[in-house]
Amino acid sequence: MEQTAETQLFQFASFLSGWIYFGCWSLTYYPQIYKNFKRKSVAGLSIDYLAYSTLGHLYYLLYNITIMLNKAIRTEIYEYTNAIPQIKINDVVFSIHAAFLCVLMCYQALLYGSDLKISKICIASLCIGFLFVFALGYAAENNLYQMNWGKWTLILGKLKIVSASIKYIPQIYLIFSSKNSNGLSFGSIAFDFSGGFFSILQMLMEAIALNDFKEISNTLKLKQLSPKLSLGMISIIANSILYYQYRTYFKTNEKNMDDKLNEPVTIDNLLVQNKAEYLKTEDIIAERKIDNHQEQKKEELKKIKEV
Repeated sequence: MEQTAETQLFQFASFLSGWIYFGCWSLTYYPQIYKNFKRKSVAGLSIDYLAYSTLGHLYYLLYNITIMLNKAIRTEIYEYTNAIPQIKINDVVFSIHAAFLCVLMCYQALLYGSDLKISKICIASLCIGFLFVFALGYAAENNLYQMNWGKWTLILGKLKIVSASIKYIPQIYLIFSSKNSNGLSFGSIAFDFSGGFFSILQMLMEAIALNDFKEISNTLKLKQLSPKLSLGMISIIANSILYYQYRTYFKTNEKNMDDKLNEPVTIDNLLVQNKAEYLKTEDIIAERKIDNHQEQKKEELKKIKEV
């Protein structure tokens, strides 16, 4: 069937948007990786955020590769949803690249953030998710409970949506509670937001070119969520919040620093600083005296017991 010029135009727009979103989302992690490396620290970055991101991208990688390479699974998905997910080669390449970069950031967290710990809630939820995927895979392999590999693949996509929805919460809460956004890279926020926008744009262009809006319609009606469309919307919403936090708390931190730098050096200020240092020193000396007194008592009791 010969394509019209209009269809070719929309397909080209879809192709272009796809690689732009791939570039933006791929670049999302580089500013943060560079900032961590430069500071030799991951302070201000939520470890839970990294954990959810890593496992989520692994789910997405399995989802994309399975649909891209397995025709039988695509058929099972179509029979179940009456639509086939629009998976392109840039989706597969992106998920491989993103999973690798997330693992690299986890390594940075281990290297630079020895005092940081992953929360028990995060550990529990990741373990439950992993066991859930394994159990459903076993059911699909043995044809139990009407489970097949097509449904298993769709569940991987849903788990990616869940992890993407959750992963921003620890980071947003960390910035809110600390009132400090210095640990977060602005470049990562900008690239993540742009990736979400162009991902949605690609789906829209592809739907217009094929005159098939089933996947978009099912997602908007919450009938059958498209991972790609859902991730794009989540990314735009979450990064809008992070951008607001970044500008609000970054400006506050800058203002506090400027106030300290611009504070006039007067005798009164110096006396206040010296007094504070003196009191701090006195507290340390007092603590040491108490410790020494306790040690002396222990020694005396030890000698009495020996006698």
